[in-house]
Amino acid sequence: MRRYNAVIGPVTQYIVEVLPEGARDTKPGELAYEDLEKIAPEDIMRVCEWLTDKVRPPLCPPIMPFVLDTSAVPYLTIQVQASP
Repeated sequence: MRRYNAVIGPVTQYIVEVLPEGARDTKPGELAYEDLEKIAPEDIMRVCEWLTDKVRPPLCPPIMPFVLDTSAVPYLTIQVQASP
């Protein structure tokens, strides 16, 4: 539950800041998902970018770099590196 609150808390706070009190059902600490339809597309993009930057990395482990030994097949070279 703490992980959920760590993700939803900042989104809820952002909705509270963007939408005036009479125009939203979201309260501090409680996100009303229908309010996501009320905010501007630019604000939705900010929420999506934040979620992508903050939430996705811990849930998706990076690809570990490896090099395939190609001595048996000299024309085959495979290198994979983790993105920063």
